Amino acid sequence: MAYVPILLDMEKINVVIFGGGKVASRKLEYFKGANITVISENFTSEINGKNIKKITKKIDVDDDIINYINDADLVIIATDNRKINSMIMDVCEKYKKLFNLVDDRRSKVIFPAFKEYNGIILAISTSGRVPALSSYLRDKLSNQIKEYSKSLQTLEKIRKSLNTHNQEKRRKFFHMLFKQNRFWEYIRNENYDEAFEFAISMWRDMNVSD
Repeated sequence: MAYVPILLDMEKINVVIFGGGKVASRKLEYFKGANITVISENFTSEINGKNIKKITKKIDVDDDIINYINDADLVIIATDNRKINSMIMDVCEKYKKLFNLVDDRRSKVIFPAFKEYNGIILAISTSGRVPALSSYLRDKLSNQIKEYSKSLQTLEKIRKSLNTHNQEKRRKFFHMLFKQNRFWEYIRNENYDEAFEFAISMWRDMNVSD
């Protein structure tokens, strides 16, 4: 597999974006909470309206790029000039920086179509081949994920209440619990206390049977 999905803590990431147009504006949605610097000659009104660091600068020499990416964890290349984009990419390669060159499979990092509900993250990618399909599948599955997201707080409470450190035993228990329609009915009806008690009763029965 060419790509491996990872999750980044945005509050600990420095992101540098070259380009101030619509593409750069869309990319900003990925990096909420990050320390972001956008470098461009001009900025869209959307970018201007955001509380992020903006540097008005025409990039035309390698030294400019080096100075701006020095502390970057991730570089987004989104100018409307292919020559400049290629130059930025070459500098990132030279200094071993992770970068995304928009709509270019030479990127070291690509971004999935994703949706987040209450801590559950659904991310889908076609490995950069057909991004539109990723977006379609994300929208098709997102309502189902939204339903499951209602259970997360209750499941976390259940997990903390299990009196064992045996990971295999916990895995087996949750595998059994997730097959119980009654548990999901409690969740759908927002009867979270009942869902919790149902799960704990299952856990006790499982231990008795041991």
